Amino acid sequence: MDFAAPREIIWLNGAPGSGKGVSTPLILKARGMTRSVCVSSLLSSAREARGYIDAGEMMPDHVVGDLLLEALLLPASTGHSATELNLVVDGFPRTAVQVDFVKLLMDKLRYLHTKYMDTPLAARFPRPTFKVVMLYVDEDTSINRQLQRAVAAQAHNKRVVDAGLGEQQLHEERSTDVLPEKARKRYQIFRQHYSAILRLKQFFPFHLIDACGSPADTQEQIRQELRYQSSLDLSEEAYSAIRHLPLAKDLQQTARQQLVSRLEGYCTHQRPLFGRVLSLLGEQVVPLLQQGALSGAAEWVSNEELFTKHPGCVDMMLDVLCDRGFQAHYVREVMPVPVRFDAASGQIQTKLQAMHRFKFSFDASGVRDANALKALEIAARITEAARNGTAGGAASAYADAMAGSSSGMRSQAAASPITESFIPEHLDLEAKMRAQDNSLRLKRVALAQQLQQQQQQQQQHACEGKCGSSCGGAAASDVDEEVYTIHRCLRPDVNCGHAQELEVVSASG
Repeated sequence: MDFAAPREIIWLNGAPGSGKGVSTPLILKARGMTRSVCVSSLLSSAREARGYIDAGEMMPDHVVGDLLLEALLLPASTGHSATELNLVVDGFPRTAVQVDFVKLLMDKLRYLHTKYMDTPLAARFPRPTFKVVMLYVDEDTSINRQLQRAVAAQAHNKRVVDAGLGEQQLHEERSTDVLPEKARKRYQIFRQHYSAILRLKQFFPFHLIDACGSPADTQEQIRQELRYQSSLDLSEEAYSAIRHLPLAKDLQQTARQQLVSRLEGYCTHQRPLFGRVLSLLGEQVVPLLQQGALSGAAEWVSNEELFTKHPGCVDMMLDVLCDRGFQAHYVREVMPVPVRFDAASGQIQTKLQAMHRFKFSFDASGVRDANALKALEIAARITEAARNGTAGGAASAYADAMAGSSSGMRSQAAASPITESFIPEHLDLEAKMRAQDNSLRLKRVALAQQLQQQQQQQQQHACEGKCGSSCGGAAASDVDEEVYTIHRCLRPDVNCGHAQELEVVSASG
């Protein structure tokens, strides 16, 4: 089997004029890929495809599938790594049969991965992951962009010919981009098969991107949707192994709450030491921070006895600086310091002294923020207009300079994008793990209740044997707690033999 399969394939789809070609480089960068396949370019190289393309009609599915497989599965002899094989497929699938093709391809790659998992061929068949990106535009937007693309291609090619450059610099002029009827037909064909493409939501992560806005807006949406997510990119086994570790955002939220509590405690219970730390900050540290305000970095080295005798004062200083928005790092260094020199023997007597090194960093980008740059631009334009004309020219310059800000406000008032992600339930590992946790928790509670009922019954029978009558056992307030050991499985099947001991509190008389 002389071919190697990619680990990750992103199927990029969308209406004509939705910007698939422009978005491909961004997706490659966001996912760390280097390879892409454009199906339209792939088909244009086949002789039998030219007539279908010129007519704006769909190619037969079997022809498209054969050509695409040749492009996806590279010969193993090329020596490509698994990451180099990952790719973006632009313009596929587009029909119900092609949707089935994608599903069957995933099934086959999973089968090969399982079959060769523990063999020398395992590297050729990594665990496959598919993602679908759909760029949405309405019919009017699609037709206008197709026609604009034709005008831009004609203008570019005219400049290339006039400049005498080679044919490799020419852009493709599609016949369907010239006539509105053909452009509309292409969009209508896309809409006919759109519902079939939506079936992919059942099998793979599906990202619907609203591409009706500007290219910058579309690119930002793509960047957010395709960011790394461990619950989607990792296998279930790998994700389950690391899931118990906290997320950085959760640690930050908890740390902020703890910081507030510590600062309140310093001020309430350690006021004298806290006051000395604040004095050192104001007298020695703040001047250094002011000197490094433009660079965003400063360093303070001190042999202050306060930090040696009271190490908690280091935490006080770090907490105060953190609250003020600085990033502070502390290192305690112990070095020999000469205290006596014997002239006769030439010996130097030293003692070890602790040196406290604090490094501070903070964001200095605000020194030249957008508002300041805008003010400089406005001032420059007004000055230039005043030199060349009247005050009316200066007012016009001011209005032109402010146009960028007003256009930004108008864009914010536009309709919000309809971008949304759809994750199939069988691929949402976090939801699966939560469901398993809840199921195990409920079973533990039920088992604990069952044990408690058994103990109560045993206690009642023992009491009946002693008293000769049914006294109902001990009162609820007299029941003592006893710890029983039961077993639960670490795997989804709690009835199997892979068990872990678990303590359950039950009741005993």
